[in-house]
Formats: sequence, structure tokens, C-alpha cells
Amino acid sequence: MGTTGTAMLLIRPLLHANENRRHVVHVVVFFIFLVANAGGSLLPLGDPPFFPGFLQGVSFFWTTTHLALPMLFVCAVLLSAFYALVLMSGLWKPGVEFNVFGTHVALQNAVRDAALVLITLLSLALTPKMARAGNDFNWMPIEEVAKLFAGVFITVAPVITILRAGEAGAFAGIVHLVNTPTGEPHNAMYFWATGLLSSFLDNAPTYLVFFNLAGGDAQSLMTTGVTTLAAISAGAVFMGANTYIGNVPNFMVKAIAESRGIRMPSFFAYLGWSGAVLLPLFS
Repeated sequence: MGTTGTAMLLIRPLLHANENRRHVVHVVVFFIFLVANAGGSLLPLGDPPFFPGFLQGVSFFWTTTHLALPMLFVCAVLLSAFYALVLMSGLWKPGVEFNVFGTHVALQNAVRDAALVLITLLSLALTPKMARAGNDFNWMPIEEVAKLFAGVFITVAPVITILRAGEAGAFAGIVHLVNTPTGEPHNAMYFWATGLLSSFLDNAPTYLVFFNLAGGDAQSLMTTGVTTLAAISAGAVFMGANTYIGNVPNFMVKAIAESRGIRMPSFFAYLGWSGAVLLPLFS
């Protein structure tokens, strides 16, 4: 179901189960660490960064075989596929594209998105109101996330463009940081650079940037560049938990918890939690 779907499905039952506890914040914070981030590291549908990699040619089970041990390690220290419809855009490629206001849209992506919109409309029309009332559903968390990430994606566009410019751009220092003087990838720096930028720029576009920075050829990265691709993948998924804006479900979980009266840590207080718990773990 992906980190977003799973987080939205499970956060309310989790809050119900803990509503009589005096201290609940740590439960929600670790839920973000585990369910909204690290738990999505095994499949391209598990976390947003991996799906662009899948569309670029990274095989479906590559992350499963190469990130299983890191995922188990992270989840053990701290504490699993989506719908076939979404898979379609990665497996069915008829080669048909449309030009929509200058943007090339592949047929499989248009069909997938239209089907997801249809599912949403059917859910709104057919789901009993009592089910939403019993689940304390409201639109406020979605509205907050929509506003926040609209701003994030607008402001991140020039940063991503500069990163894609490589050595010719203003972030040439980062390119030199993740590669040795001979041009070989410095895998530890790929992990940290992908992870730290994912924390503040959203992990999906950051993954794609470093994927292309490492050559952008999925077949090569899955074989000779396996360690580099694993470093990029792990950095994007695991460190998406570092901030509320590192991954979409983080902020949604925060908003839902606050709508239930839980005083969640501020942006920088949450950063303190992740700095104290996650950064030593990743080191």
C-alpha cells in the first residue's frame, strides 16, 4: 500500500488504541520513523523515491534483495504491495505519449492517474458516512499537506534543476563530494547526500536526481553500480523520516494526530527527535 496509504490506514487505529495514555507523542514519532518511512524500503511501491527508479528501469524486486538487511536492521533497532493498477504504469508501456501544455504524458501514466481519480470519486460516493464518522475522518490534514507540499514542490524546482546541471551548476561541490577525483562513486557520500537533501527537499525528486547523477542507467546501476544504487535508495527512504517534510505521510500523520488533540513536536523539536534517534542509527 505504500508508506502514505499504510500510514493513513493505521494512524487512526493507533491513536484510538493509545487514547487513554498520558504520553503519546513518542508513539506517533516512532510510527513516522517505522511505518511512514523505513517500512517502505522493500518495493518500488513502498516509498515515493523508488517508483521513479522503477519507471527508469530498476527491476521490481531489486530493492527487496538489496535493502532487506538494512531495512530489518533499522526496523529492529527502532521496532510491507500496492494495487496492480499502479503497477501498470511501470509494466505496460505502449509507447504512446500526449503533449499537455508542453509536458509529455505517457498513456500508461494518464490511465493510472485517471483510474485513481475514479477510485477516489467512487469512494466518496459509495463509502457509508457512518464509516467516516467512526474513523473521525475530516479534510483538514489533507488540506494542510496540499498547501505545504504545493509550496515545497514550487520552491524545490530550481534546486533540482541546479542539481541536474551537475558540474556545470552552482552545486558542483556536491557532485565532487559524491565522486572521487578519478570519477568513481563515493557510496557513503551518496547515502548521506541523498539522505540529507531528502530530509528537506522531499525524498522522491531527490532520489531521481542522485539516480541520474550516478549515471541514470538502471541496468548498470543494478549490476556494477549496485552499492551506489543501494546507498541512494537507503538514503532517500530512511532519511525521509528526518523531518516532517522529508516524506508526504510524515506531515499527514502529524496533522491527524494534532486534529485528535495530541501536541506533536514542532518542526525543530521533531528534528531533535530524529537527530537523537535516527542519525546515530544511520551512522
